[in-house]
Amino acid sequence: MASNIRGTAKMAKIHVSTTINGSATEYLCDPNQTLLDVLRDTLGLTGSKEGCGSGDCGACSVMINGRLVCSCLVLAPEAEGVKIQKLGDQRWLLVPQAPAVVWPKVKQFFADNGVAIELEQPQTGRIDTEWMTISSKAARDVVRLSISDARQSAGVTTGRDRVRVLIEPGIRDRSTEIHLRYENDSKSMPHEDVMPAQSDIVEVETQLLNELGGYIAANVADASISFVARNISTQSKAELQRDASDLPTLRLNLDFDRAWATVNQALHEANLDVTDVDRSAGVFYVTVTDQMLNQEEKPSIWTRWFRSEHKRNVTILMEPKPPGFDLTVFDDNGQRTAADVAEQILIMIREFAT
Repeated sequence: MASNIRGTAKMAKIHVSTTINGSATEYLCDPNQTLLDVLRDTLGLTGSKEGCGSGDCGACSVMINGRLVCSCLVLAPEAEGVKIQKLGDQRWLLVPQAPAVVWPKVKQFFADNGVAIELEQPQTGRIDTEWMTISSKAARDVVRLSISDARQSAGVTTGRDRVRVLIEPGIRDRSTEIHLRYENDSKSMPHEDVMPAQSDIVEVETQLLNELGGYIAANVADASISFVARNISTQSKAELQRDASDLPTLRLNLDFDRAWATVNQALHEANLDVTDVDRSAGVFYVTVTDQMLNQEEKPSIWTRWFRSEHKRNVTILMEPKPPGFDLTVFDDNGQRTAADVAEQILIMIREFAT
């Protein structure tokens, strides 16, 4: 019986890639660390000052991804910004905030565009708009304009339109995935209980994800929480657990293609040395060093001169565990790697995944 690991001896750092004052920047931070603390203490950018602490004085202002923000009001992980992720024909928004923070922003996006919401299910993360009869001449908001333009391009002249949104926890802690589908009732039979696998016109989905992503990014400092949405899809996409032998595993509640792409991307983002892969067997062959496993610690000159780095060859196995996959770590003798080393590797995969 696997049990969840509720805590570790060392809080996992979060890897962030962003643009600060026009310069590409990467850093590791704690989940609750403010951007101001990272700017001053981690990056040495002391031009940002701590003044009022409430975002009124502007002493801590900085440009993040082209937007002016008060760094005292933004958590450091949120500086990564909103991204559109793609895998095959699927695309979704990745937001560096918890679902309970994202939920009211999605609702406000539709409200600001004059689109009524017909269905809200916070427990499942679903939001469905009303069915709309759209006239190209009357369309003025971005939702209706996006639909009207795409319908004209696709030659669709009949039917009513609606937008369906699914809000889920992301792989990283305090992150959110937003999946969006567009439906036209003249092109397909609507199914009220399930999200469609794809949009009736893909261009609508693409355009609205761009518009919604820009809207959320412009309001990233607004951390209002929806209490009704605190329990959205409580099953995490990535859960660190221990098996019956008290050895760590990482449960990925994803399909194979997404799980494989997630692990592959995370290993490369973490700068781990992937020496070989076997997709059919679900195996990654990786070489790691002590410094890789402790990326926030800088080796001293004495360390570099008198001690060679200890290298480990490990195998990361992705085993089917419906409805997802379990990641386990083995040494080069085919034995399970020591718990502390395996846990560090699995935490790195989780924190560098998107």
